[in-house]
Amino acid sequence: MAASEAISFPDANLEAVVRDELGISEGDITDGDMTALRVLDADDKKISDLSGLEHAVNLRDLDLESNQVSDLGPLANLTSLWKLDLESNQVSDLGPLANLTALRDLDLEDNQVSDLGPLANLTNLRNLDLEDNQVSDLGPLANLTNLRNLDLEDNQVSDLGPLANLTSLRELGLESNQVSDLGPLTNLTRLKKVDLEDNQVSDLSPLVDSELGRGVSVKLSHNDLDLSSGSATTRDIEVLKERGVDVRY
Repeated sequence: MAASEAISFPDANLEAVVRDELGISEGDITDGDMTALRVLDADDKKISDLSGLEHAVNLRDLDLESNQVSDLGPLANLTSLWKLDLESNQVSDLGPLANLTALRDLDLEDNQVSDLGPLANLTNLRNLDLEDNQVSDLGPLANLTNLRNLDLEDNQVSDLGPLANLTSLRELGLESNQVSDLGPLTNLTRLKKVDLEDNQVSDLSPLVDSELGRGVSVKLSHNDLDLSSGSATTRDIEVLKERGVDVRY
């Protein structure tokens, strides 16, 4: 059996968090030590370099919220990860996440992501938060049929077509985008919460066709709705309300 290798951490802040989690206050941290890591909470630790974490091959839950991380390379082979929080960093390249197919919860809020391509095969994802990025193309999400909660608030999304078959969705956040056509939502019959504030929606008939009913919340303020008496939109809102939908406009 090969001798244990001492691990080098270029980022002293990351090393401190790892030492604390492992209970190793001084001396070498070995690759063997790193395999013991299952959970690492490194929230708001001024970390910029993840080098060294590539040895944490059994890591399941990694919280890196509110750091200065841009390069996810060291995470590329952490295939046991099921929960990854990268909120409020400087991430633009999701390439290293492409093979992390065990991921169920991924938080990328407040980064610089535009290309979702690397997420296309992460079919175990249940919760995906992409709020406050630069996303316009949802194509790579089309086969993520286990998604329950998807937050796309504050992006540049106009085409919801790729979401049409995500029939497990319960919560969908689309506030502050450029959405006008709600047609792709027609088959998403399990939706419980839909936030469409601040878009360009004028036709609500797809929401009526989707059979949304009691207990569902739909937010529609700041859209292009004709709310004049007797308009098609007003009639659609009344139908939704009669079904028990909480419509906010």
